[in-house]
Amino acid sequence: MNSSVRVKINSLLAGPAGFRGVESIRDGNKLIPLYFLEDKMVKIKKVYEYEFEHIKNKLDFLIGNYATYNEYYLIEIFMNDNYILLGLQVVTGGIFPNVEIICNNILVTAGNYFYVFDENVKPIKSYTCEAAIFEMKVLDNTVIVYNELDIICLDKDMNIIWKREFQDIMDIYSIDNDFIKLVCNDEDIIININSGYKM
Repeated sequence: MNSSVRVKINSLLAGPAGFRGVESIRDGNKLIPLYFLEDKMVKIKKVYEYEFEHIKNKLDFLIGNYATYNEYYLIEIFMNDNYILLGLQVVTGGIFPNVEIICNNILVTAGNYFYVFDENVKPIKSYTCEAAIFEMKVLDNTVIVYNELDIICLDKDMNIIWKREFQDIMDIYSIDNDFIKLVCNDEDIIININSGYKM
């Protein structure tokens, strides 16, 4: 199974031990995203500010700065017999944080932050964008990180291969190993993954 593939089936998740139910958080009927990446497990939980402050000194790493309009998240990662706890205090605009694990590197997108950590939770790379980061797509040889205005293409060592910035909001509707297909200003655009240039 590819290390970047997540398997979700409604409220059940497929992992090394078979299917498991998604844990429910205390407030409301929201579900905590809990998923398996090969032998690794990732759990993301949105918490209240007072809960976050209570556990802040136990974090392995804190992403973001304090602001009155922050949202607060805890990311628990179980990998290589280690337990890792990351804290996020970010403005996400309602977009849930995203975590991927590639070759024991931990990739996290939250708000306008994109971080890469090694297995010892040492930051290897960090990037910021003008707008909130929407998604992260792991391909065979590259990682695509994008929002409504920016596309960043990185190699598997997390070095930037190219970056495209748009003046107007764009909507990506397809990403594969060769091309990114998007719409911007009612124009269909195809971008070559290798070069970053329009076709």
